[in-house]
Amino acid sequence: MSAENERTACQDSRTRGRFAGKQTDCQNNIKQFTEGFNIKFDLLETKKLERAVNILDEADIKFQQATQLYDQLTVVEQKERISDEYQKALKTLNEASVKYKEAHTMVFEVYKAKADAFWKKMTKVSHRASGMDKARYYEGKHLKVITGD
Repeated sequence: MSAENERTACQDSRTRGRFAGKQTDCQNNIKQFTEGFNIKFDLLETKKLERAVNILDEADIKFQQATQLYDQLTVVEQKERISDEYQKALKTLNEASVKYKEAHTMVFEVYKAKADAFWKKMTKVSHRASGMDKARYYEGKHLKVITGD
């Protein structure tokens, strides 16, 4: 199946509204990872997120293929789980799983880097604030000594 046919198959199943008993949306979007957060992404991070979205689309297609292969099996083949067709469906499902993992790992790494940078920045800010608190403490202590309180 060509990439264009796979994309069309993905869109067709979405319009049918049935895919392994669930509503599907094969067209992943970068907005699902960036919308609603007060985070600014640079160009490299945006490209990583876009790549992750493309991999998610590929994984959706693989998942649909696996489901179609499984749906074509007879009840006996589904129960026995030893036929070549079943093994092919299982292999396709595993490939989809690997792609989902890869894509979500990429998204996680982008957010993890942002979180680490945020906490590193906050740690520096806190050191300055605690330094100011110490200065105020010693200033107050000094005034007590001078006034004799």
